[in-house]
Amino acid sequence: MISKINLINIIFFCCIINSFAVMGQNELLFYYKVNNSFKNSIASQIDLISPTGKIHSLYNDTIREFDLKSNDILLEAGKYKLFVSFKSERYGNDSVFREFSINGHELNTTISVSFSYNRNEGYNHNKQINMAPHSHIRIQKIYNADPAIKISYAPNIRSSEYYREPFFLVQNNSKDTIYGDFDPGYLWGTLSYVDQNKSYLLQGTVDGNFAYHPPLYPDSTTIASVGSFGVFHKMPPNKYRFEVKYALNDSGNGIQLYKESNNLVWWVGIKEFYLLTCYFEVK
Repeated sequence: MISKINLINIIFFCCIINSFAVMGQNELLFYYKVNNSFKNSIASQIDLISPTGKIHSLYNDTIREFDLKSNDILLEAGKYKLFVSFKSERYGNDSVFREFSINGHELNTTISVSFSYNRNEGYNHNKQINMAPHSHIRIQKIYNADPAIKISYAPNIRSSEYYREPFFLVQNNSKDTIYGDFDPGYLWGTLSYVDQNKSYLLQGTVDGNFAYHPPLYPDSTTIASVGSFGVFHKMPPNKYRFEVKYALNDSGNGIQLYKESNNLVWWVGIKEFYLLTCYFEVK
């Protein structure tokens, strides 16, 4: 018979093993969209192949927009392969494989796939390629921010004619230069109402035509906002969570030309971001 002390030790050991397993996993978020520029239906199959060879079907349909947030697909450390196919009676068929690695420290991983059809006569000397549809595949891996980079709510900074509350101060006490998600020189994030573990997301407008602003260098401080312009003229009482991502290199969203054919031009980007979070309450 197992003694009471040994039973407790076994239970404790199992809990430790399970906690390590959970810590090494991260949630997968998937987004798919086909631009309205396509006049005919587009069929696509998107699979994620795990390091063990297991195939997760993310999408296999002809609908134009689809989101997936599933706890059934938890990514663990290892190399993954993403398979994306494009099938159209009018535009032809094509497919790509793209490998990427997970190190087990990610908070979550986002995969987004989109197809668009915009004629670009100046893109390539090959006129047929210029007329081909384009695919953009983005793989974003999100990690905890460096503890040396601090964020705090700045209630004393008020709305102006063009910029609205809330505002946040980001202080870079690390040795790294940090770059914004949408624009290298700006930290634009999202705001959520927090109500009994439920969140209601508020996304501000993002303007890609802002004037140049340098990134946040070490030993420097900058202001972060919800989108480019904020959301409230005056903050209503509530509990909130503000989240903003930053990168450690200035490569935009990391997307680059991956493959081109007469049927499709494929763009793929893999980038690591770090997440700053600020909880605050307005009374």
